[in-house]
Amino acid sequence: MNPLPKEIQDHIQQGGQDILDGYVRFIPQRDIAAVREILEASALWKGFAPFAITAFADVFAWDAESESFWLYRLVDGTAHVVLSGPKYFFMTVKYDDELQDALFDLSLYREARKKLGVLQPDECYIFEPVPALGGSKDMKSLNKGLTLPYLGILCSLT
Repeated sequence: MNPLPKEIQDHIQQGGQDILDGYVRFIPQRDIAAVREILEASALWKGFAPFAITAFADVFAWDAESESFWLYRLVDGTAHVVLSGPKYFFMTVKYDDELQDALFDLSLYREARKKLGVLQPDECYIFEPVPALGGSKDMKSLNKGLTLPYLGILCSLT
């Protein structure tokens, strides 16, 4: 088991309020096992503790051994450390404009929210077709779909 930092555990236990206007959504405790099982199909997956999913089905995970946060950008087929140390996750993700520009597709997210509407808790914005299958990462390829099935598709491609 790869326990989450206390700050993340506390946030999830207190309802896991989304951050960045719903872009980063915390995985409810009841869904962690299902998300982990889906992620195991990806060659990128390193077995860390998943705890949040973005509006585009990117997954945040915690590596307790190295005390670092990973971001699995499954649509792009990448995974890498984005932050080290548990204390500053919320402050950095919420307020570090440089990090946001480097990691998140916030302008596409805002456009998708405006045109496709706000996501339900079990939904994400999906690319049809997935970029790995010839689709593009732009508004004309976006739709809404269920997060877990979409995550399963992405994991089967990486």
